[in-house]
Amino acid sequence: MTKKYKVSKSSKDSDSETARLLQEKSKFEARRNELIMELLDTERKITSIQSKYGAICNRNIPVLNLPNEVTCMIFDYVLAFCSRSPDPTDPKAKILPLAEIVVSHVCHHWRSVALSYHQLWASFRYDILRSPSVPFERFDAYLERSASVGLELWFWFRGALGESEDLLELLQKAIPHVKRWKRFTLTSDSETPVHEVLEVIKDKLISAPMLEHFAFCSHMGATGPGPFRVIDSLDETVFRNGAPKLKSVLLDLTGAITSFPPLSNVTTLRIEDLDRSIDIRLSWSAFRDIVSLPSLVNLSVTGNACESPNFNTITPILMDNLKHMRISDNLCLILLLPYIRAPLLETLTLRDSLFPENFATCPHGSDTHISNPYVFPSLKYLCFINVCATLTPSARQFAKMTANTVDMTFSSGDYDESFFSAYMAPAENKERETLWPKIEVLTFNIDVDDELDDILRFAQGRPKKSVTLRLFDDMHEAWKVADLVTDVTYVQVARAYKLETINSKKNWLVQVQWPPVSGGYREGLFVDEDDPFSVEGYDDDDFD
Repeated sequence: MTKKYKVSKSSKDSDSETARLLQEKSKFEARRNELIMELLDTERKITSIQSKYGAICNRNIPVLNLPNEVTCMIFDYVLAFCSRSPDPTDPKAKILPLAEIVVSHVCHHWRSVALSYHQLWASFRYDILRSPSVPFERFDAYLERSASVGLELWFWFRGALGESEDLLELLQKAIPHVKRWKRFTLTSDSETPVHEVLEVIKDKLISAPMLEHFAFCSHMGATGPGPFRVIDSLDETVFRNGAPKLKSVLLDLTGAITSFPPLSNVTTLRIEDLDRSIDIRLSWSAFRDIVSLPSLVNLSVTGNACESPNFNTITPILMDNLKHMRISDNLCLILLLPYIRAPLLETLTLRDSLFPENFATCPHGSDTHISNPYVFPSLKYLCFINVCATLTPSARQFAKMTANTVDMTFSSGDYDESFFSAYMAPAENKERETLWPKIEVLTFNIDVDDELDDILRFAQGRPKKSVTLRLFDDMHEAWKVADLVTDVTYVQVARAYKLETINSKKNWLVQVQWPPVSGGYREGLFVDEDDPFSVEGYDDDDFD
C-alpha cells in the first residue's frame, strides 16, 4: 500500500513566493537590458552631437585649416621629438606615446591626413626590453600604410629570454621589403639566431636601392681554425647586387664576418668589438683598405678589431677626406696615428687608450729621434677619455701632432696616470707655449685630488683669460672647497681662466652627436646604441 504525504500550507506558500520573486527578477532584468540599450543609444547620440558640434567649432580653428602639407610638417616634428626624447637606450626612461598613434586620434581631419601621409608610418621601432609582447599587427599596419616610402627599421633583440620564434617572425616580415629599407638597425645576441632569417639578403640578386644606413650587431662569436677567424677582404656578403646610396655602416665583428655590406660609397663607418671574447679580427691588409677608403669622412673604431701590422715596413696611410675619428681600446690604431695623413681631420676622440713609451719619437727598430712629426693641419677638437701616457716625451710628441687644437676635453681615469698629467710634468714655460698654442676651450673632468697646480700652470705663458675652462657643476664646487685646505687657490684659477659651468643634469657630453652634422648628413629618428664614447659628469662618490 502506497503511503501518501500531505503537503503543508507553509510549503505551498514558500513555492508561491519563490515563483513570484523569480518573475519579478526577470522583469527587472528585462528592464535593465532595455536601459542598457537605451544608454548605449544615448551615448551614440551624444557622440554624434559632439562630433557635429566639434566640426562646427573646428571650422574656425587655424591649426585645422592649415594646408595638408603644413599639417604633415607638424607631424614630422612631433615624430622626431617623441623618437629622440628621452634617451631610447635607457630602459628606465619614461616611454612616450607613439607620435603617429597620437596625431591620428586627435580628430577626424587629422586622422584622415595622418592615414594618408605615408612618411608618418615609415619608421618602426621595437625593443624587447621595453615591450615583451611582439607587435605583429602594428608592424603589418605600418608596412601597409607606408606604401612605397623608404623604411627606417630599428630592432633591439638583445636580452630576450626564453623562446625567440616571435622575434624571428617579426624580422621575417621585414625581409620582403628590403628594397624599401632606408635605415636598418638590428642588435641581437646568441639567444636569437637572426643570421638564419638574414640569409636571404645574402643572395647575389638582392639589392638595397634605397638603403642609406645599415647597422648589424649580433654579438655572436665565430670560431675559426686558429685563435682568431680573420677577415681578409672587403668583399660584400650582403646586398651583393648593390646598395648605391649606402653612406653609413655600424658593425660588430660578427656582423663584419657575416653581413658585410658594400663600402664603396660609405662616408661613416663604426666598427666595434665591445666583447673582447669574440674570436674575429680584421687582417691588417683589410683594415688598411677600410681606413683608406677614399669616401670615408667619419671613422669610429672600438676594441681590438684588427691584427697589428709590421711597423718596420709600414708606409703613410692616406685618408684625404677624413674629418672625424674616434678610437677606443685599440693600441694598434694609436700607434698608427703618426702614419696617418688626414689633412681635413677636424675632431679626434680617444678613449681607454695608452700612449706607450717612444710613441712617435723614434721609428720602430731605430734610435733616431723624430723631431718633426706630421701635424694634423685642420684639427680643432681633441677629446681624451681615460687616456694614459707612460712618459712625458710621448705626450709632448702627440701634443705637437695636434698643435692646431682649439677645443680640448680631458675626462675620466686616474689623474696621476692621465695624459694631462704626463703632458704637464715639469717643463719650461717656453716649451708649453709652443704646444697647443691655439687652445681656446679646456673642458676638464678628472679628479685632481685638490691639487690645482697643473691646471694653473697650463694657463701660464698664455694671455690672461684667453682660455675658457669648463667644469661640471659638482667639480666646480669641489674646487671651491679645495681652496680652503690647500696652498693652491681657486681664486688664482679664476683669474687665469674664463670659468664656465656644465650642468650635470643637461650634460651634452653624455651623448655627443656623432658624427657632427655636416655636409647634409641626416641622422635617423632612432639611436643605434648607447654611445661608447659618452662622458659622465664629475661625481664626488665616483672619485673617493
